[in-house]
Amino acid sequence: MQHHCTTVEKRLSHATPLYDSASDGTPVLEDTTCRQSARIGQRNNRPINRIHLAGTTELHTSRYDVWRPLSTFGPSPSNSSLRYFKAVKGQDTFLYSAIANNREPTPGELNIIITAMDSTKTDRFHCCVLLANDKNLFRTTADVFYNHYVTSVPVFGSILNPILEWFKYAPTKAKQYSCVVPANGIHATHVMLTSSSCPASVEEYLPIVYPKVVPNGLALCGKTAFGDKLDPNKLMEWFEVQRFLGVDHIQIMDAGNRKDVRKVFKYYTDMGLLELLPFELPATNSRMSLNKYACRWALRPWGGRTAGRAGGSRDASLRRLITCRGLAQVCLTWTSPFGANSKWWNDCFVAIVDSNVDLGQQGEVQFISGKRLVQFFHDESFSILDCRQRLAGYTYVLGIDMDEVLMPVQNQDVKTMLKDQLTLHPDAAGFYFWTQFLLYDWGPQNNDSDISMLRYLYSMDPIWNCKKYVYLPSRVFQARTHEFTPRAPYQTHILPASVGTLHHYRLCPTHWSTCGDPPSVTDRKIFRVADVLKERIKEARKATGVTPETVNKSR
Repeated sequence: MQHHCTTVEKRLSHATPLYDSASDGTPVLEDTTCRQSARIGQRNNRPINRIHLAGTTELHTSRYDVWRPLSTFGPSPSNSSLRYFKAVKGQDTFLYSAIANNREPTPGELNIIITAMDSTKTDRFHCCVLLANDKNLFRTTADVFYNHYVTSVPVFGSILNPILEWFKYAPTKAKQYSCVVPANGIHATHVMLTSSSCPASVEEYLPIVYPKVVPNGLALCGKTAFGDKLDPNKLMEWFEVQRFLGVDHIQIMDAGNRKDVRKVFKYYTDMGLLELLPFELPATNSRMSLNKYACRWALRPWGGRTAGRAGGSRDASLRRLITCRGLAQVCLTWTSPFGANSKWWNDCFVAIVDSNVDLGQQGEVQFISGKRLVQFFHDESFSILDCRQRLAGYTYVLGIDMDEVLMPVQNQDVKTMLKDQLTLHPDAAGFYFWTQFLLYDWGPQNNDSDISMLRYLYSMDPIWNCKKYVYLPSRVFQARTHEFTPRAPYQTHILPASVGTLHHYRLCPTHWSTCGDPPSVTDRKIFRVADVLKERIKEARKATGVTPETVNKSR
């Protein structure tokens, strides 16, 4: 049975701004027109369902049903404890974003990629998609689009990765689902996964985001900002250097920050440079024995020393916080019915900071040296998965942290450098860069400035450590913290240090033994930004009320 455009469908048909790929990797617009909806079912070898809100379905070739919501206003009854996620009814699956594209997994159709935190063992979900200004509903089977594996091997990955994951257990996993809708010209507005009937309240659905298309645009995925260690002065420097180097858009997830940091975020959000996405980490707390999992405070945004350093002092502010879920990791020792010295009931919770909980009444914070919890790697990668979809309309995406700057050597800005390198490497899906560490331990080389990046100039020679990248979304399937996966036939390239390097500002890592005397090398490439940086930092401080940091002349 062929699907024909109804009067309503024709009226709503329009060019939907979904991204596609030109031969040179530049995103272009594609006009969506009325097509035969039945081909989705034929291509995927599965029936398309007509949905009834009572929860029953009947097999049908391809037909949209009128959606009659029970309510259109008020809070979602099943998601009242979540602010930024939608929970799948009856499951521990938490959905954050739904972002459309017309390329994958089914080329030419409306593909909706849902980024989720998933504690549910089943993958058997259906997609409920609202169409035509929330008047029609389309239901189809949801597929797993991407499973994040802590250890990912390129050879026989589909077989080996799930096996290796058994040895790296995390209670809540970063995952993406896909919902494929016929590209018949109807605008899809909301989507939700279900293991039963489709929700009858629009508040229980995720709004579908259509990525903005920015030809020759350079976006930056800054991952997640949180806690009390972000320095507002260093943060302003970082934003201004990115502006100077040609970054058009920065995406950061906000998991809770101090008031002065929020003022800095607002300044750059109002400017149009920053997209700040509110964030939380929903999950159920899971018991994990300390005999198996060593814990430490992770995600040091400004290179601060790890609180879990063996023999290190405890941070007084952390002692009052329950921190769970990977962004900041603290182990708690609880009273055990088997005796005060029993270690069987030691729990490690992984979630974000809850400043309303006083640990003094519940347990003693234990800072233990060792590797990060496996859960951390899922929490850290979650924002990267969202970036890959949300920033798909940009030509380039830069994946770095808020203490890192990609500094070109031969070019004035990053975009010009990338254009030159694509001329030399037309098959490139993206580029990796060598890293220069500029460690605060060595003290400032220039005491004539209150701008940190103009003071700390001592640098290691470029090394292949903690590599980062820039990729072309139209040529890449997925990205992780330190790597990305190209689509065939595109390739990855490692650029020599003579082209550009990653400047990483931080304190000396715990496990390094080479952080003694300052090196003889000073890197002054940052001074090409100096005049503009000084003027812009002055304006930003005035607008935000942030005062300059105290300059220690003795170091």
